[in-house]
Amino acid sequence: MILVTTTPSVDGYTITNYQGIVFGEVVSGVNMFKDLGAGLRNMFGGRSQGYEEELMRARNEAIAEMQQRAEAMGAHAVCISSSRCFVFSHVFFRV
Repeated sequence: MILVTTTPSVDGYTITNYQGIVFGEVVSGVNMFKDLGAGLRNMFGGRSQGYEEELMRARNEAIAEMQQRAEAMGAHAVCISSSRCFVFSHVFFRV
């Protein structure tokens, strides 16, 4: 398993080679029931568990994809990792 960190280095290790930039992308849609639940939460307040679960799933998939791509490039770790989420008309994009 490839180590993923948000820091520019890993304690106890020296970076000897840079393999390049690696990404993990996920496009995730939500169903009408999650939309309905989120709409009710907007009206009455509270957190949307369906959306939160979908965002966590998308983030984990993006990290796993990034790890696979990094390993294919010959990397042992991914440093300075960051995550972004974009929402377009009820579709989550995580990069």
